[in-house]
Amino acid sequence: SAFMAIGKGVGDNRASEAAEQVINSSLLNTTIAGATGAAYNIKAKTAPQLQEFAEIGQAIQNVVAPNAEIFQGWALDPELEDEIHVTLLATGIPHDRHRTVAGPTFSPIINQPKSKRINNASGGDDVERVPLRPSSRQKSGLPSFLSNT
Repeated sequence: SAFMAIGKGVGDNRASEAAEQVINSSLLNTTIAGATGAAYNIKAKTAPQLQEFAEIGQAIQNVVAPNAEIFQGWALDPELEDEIHVTLLATGIPHDRHRTVAGPTFSPIINQPKSKRINNASGGDDVERVPLRPSSRQKSGLPSFLSNT
């Protein structure tokens, strides 16, 4: 299995915040525990401090397999201000590392259009037709709420 996550930190503890977010990403149903390969990239406004490299690297190394190959890199992004972003890719994750993640929640459909059942003359399954709502797009192709008119 493979894993990809992004973590972000701000301020004095930005490296540990970003490392914790990237390791404990709640978006996936797996962890990087026991991964045999990892590559991570640190992005900041200025070159990350050596202590930040060490802190993020150690946090990742503590979770992956002891003999894992780990690659690191960094990039500058002048728009980040006091933020640091960590992108992590991990591979070779054991299959028994899956965890339960909450599924999506669904909201009820408001003003659902009424459908009309049509009998199929050829003897197959009946077809359900749902009328389309009129478009709110203007001649410009933009929705009306984005148009200046």
